[in-house]
Amino acid sequence: YANPYAVYEQLVAFDAERRDLEIYFQSTITDNGQVRFITDFNEANYFVDNVDVRRVNVQATDPTTLHKIFINELTTAQSFTLPTGCWSDMSGVVSAGGTSFTLQPYTSKLYYKVTDNQCGTQSSTGSLGAKVFLGGCLNWTNYTMNDGLRSAGMIPSTEPYTAMGYTMENPGATVGSTVLNTTGNSAPVDWVMVELKNATGGYPVAARRACLVRRDGTVITPDGNPVITFATTTTVGKHLVIHHRNHLGVMSGSALATNGQIIDFTVTTTGVYGTDALQVSGSRRALYSGNVNSDGQVKYTGTSNDRDGILTAIGSTTPTSSVNGYRREDVNMDGITKYTGTNNDRDPVLNIIGGTTPTGVRLQQVP
Repeated sequence: YANPYAVYEQLVAFDAERRDLEIYFQSTITDNGQVRFITDFNEANYFVDNVDVRRVNVQATDPTTLHKIFINELTTAQSFTLPTGCWSDMSGVVSAGGTSFTLQPYTSKLYYKVTDNQCGTQSSTGSLGAKVFLGGCLNWTNYTMNDGLRSAGMIPSTEPYTAMGYTMENPGATVGSTVLNTTGNSAPVDWVMVELKNATGGYPVAARRACLVRRDGTVITPDGNPVITFATTTTVGKHLVIHHRNHLGVMSGSALATNGQIIDFTVTTTGVYGTDALQVSGSRRALYSGNVNSDGQVKYTGTSNDRDGILTAIGSTTPTSSVNGYRREDVNMDGITKYTGTNNDRDPVLNIIGGTTPTGVRLQQVP
């Protein structure tokens, strides 16, 4: 605006969700500007924070050169070719210009432009989506997990799996306050480890990434994205494994067939590796809890059993004691490790191995 007395208004909708917003004003004058925030609603409270006003130089771009949508309106599969440049699809897979791909009848695919140097470093990436329930904190009536660790502020901001000795693609990954402050069914429950195994003899590990799982079972990246992208390997042709620090892991029964494929371990229709690999109730499934010492088995008695770990955590001599904190001995993930009493962590270990035979052992079905 050239008129120093001009007022420009930008209407912005707001609700209970926290959002980031950028607004650009174009002007030819050099006088100082003023920004005012006004609400037209009679709400008791609303919040605007981290406001930053600065002078910037911007250049208009043609959006048609930055985004391409390919549509197959025919009854047969059709081949398309990306234009010059470097492009990413909505799953985060980067492809160079000239790459051909096939669209099935009546389908479409969207690409957006990325910096050209990404094609040299990310052409071998792949992505996937996953859902999983942790049996230790699952409500089997409404099929949501409790987020007691999050609400108590106990979920660590840095992933725990590197410290446990695992080699990660994203070692030291951190989760921000925006994700940790999310409530409802999208609230994070805890860190999980997403692993890819090659479909060859012995199923060697191809890559691992630290992620989180939400109350509804959706696995997300530390920044809240349900699309999990691997930086060092493709996902197609590999088995998906989900691990948790005090649950038995699970592996998909077949290799991923397409990039961006979503594997839902929470339903009984998804094929998994091994026998009795998941805890089942009706049409729903969850990881077995009780793997307190993270050795791939749940034991109530004998050498390296998981019951003793709970007793040791509370002090060994007073079984009625309890201890708070983010611990592997906290089988039900409520932030309190207990050996006896209501909501104790010892009983679930016995239940997982069968309840009636304390010498039984539950083995993880991951090669």
